[in-house]
Amino acid sequence: MFKLKFKSRSVHKIVKGNFKMAKIAVVGAGPSGSSTGYHLAKNGHHVTLIDKESFPRDKACGDGITAKAVRALTKMGIDYEYLKKLASEYYLWNSSIISYYSQEYHQEYSDWSICIPRYIFDNIIYEKAIDAGCIHHQQSVTNISQFRSNFKHEFDYIVDARGIFAGECNVIGIREYWTLPIELFPHYYHYNIQVYLEQELGSQELGSNGYLWIFPVGLNDKLLKINVGLGLSLKDYERRGTNLIRFFDEFVVRHHVAGKFLDNVVTRTRKKVYPLATTKWNNKIYENNIFKVGDAANLTDPVTGEGIHNAIASGFYLAQAINMSEDIESVKINYQKFYQKYFQKKLRTRLLQEKMLSLPVLRNFLLYKIGKLSK
Repeated sequence: MFKLKFKSRSVHKIVKGNFKMAKIAVVGAGPSGSSTGYHLAKNGHHVTLIDKESFPRDKACGDGITAKAVRALTKMGIDYEYLKKLASEYYLWNSSIISYYSQEYHQEYSDWSICIPRYIFDNIIYEKAIDAGCIHHQQSVTNISQFRSNFKHEFDYIVDARGIFAGECNVIGIREYWTLPIELFPHYYHYNIQVYLEQELGSQELGSNGYLWIFPVGLNDKLLKINVGLGLSLKDYERRGTNLIRFFDEFVVRHHVAGKFLDNVVTRTRKKVYPLATTKWNNKIYENNIFKVGDAANLTDPVTGEGIHNAIASGFYLAQAINMSEDIESVKINYQKFYQKYFQKKLRTRLLQEKMLSLPVLRNFLLYKIGKLSK
């Protein structure tokens, strides 16, 4: 049961000049929730930012922050210099290696991107939201519909930003951190993130593609820290009926790149298994007057697993929809328009690309396009 105590006065739409302030509960304080909370609080709304954990807290993820995601962060006053100043661990990259069936495609970019462990990155965004005026409350909300019913007289709007716990899980991931001496890390890979779509990880019958990622995330005392992980479709994982941790250990040993790195690894952390909510053809961005952002709305890229940009951007556009609307129905209409304009076409294109990657005649072109769209 949610235990916040509220003042007894009416909370619905406090008028301040020509601007109508609202009381809003944002449930989940990850990138999407903190972005939503920041932009709402900055515009004068009373925002309660609710999360089941205190910050900083870990989040199992690939840790890659694209240049496009950083551009979205600038709307929160966060740029590269801000991230480098506050992050105790980070690694810059400006190129990627995307491999399909051991054939590598190298893509260089004009802009730099950055990898930051989510333990650090999420806390930076969360602190920005708090500084903007969000009120934090630590509480687990497992049933958001019940929460809305219990507090319909306390909040004008409810935002579901609970990530994968609210979205529809369709991918299973596993990751761990390795450290190895930087001099033993081939220079060819120094400023790359690596994504390997392997036949063994996908299923032509199911039209799915699994992938291995290797992202450098920090350099300390000449020891490079890398995030190594696997992503499999939930259907593939269930079809295999295998222990994912054991499968991961066996796969990285025989992988043509990860296996070479593993020979030089000094330390390995505990593995973490976690679900992912990648995009669907018909995403629901609101339901029962509850608005969804980030993974709760299944906005993650189904090919590369990148979801940070869409998480942050969806928070911004939902805040815009609330700011420009008179009532909850108007918010739905405006948020839907933003979704269709800035997300829907790109996400559906990615779904089509995921299905078409199994066609050799289109593979080279698609992998090039995937690299370009990631930026």
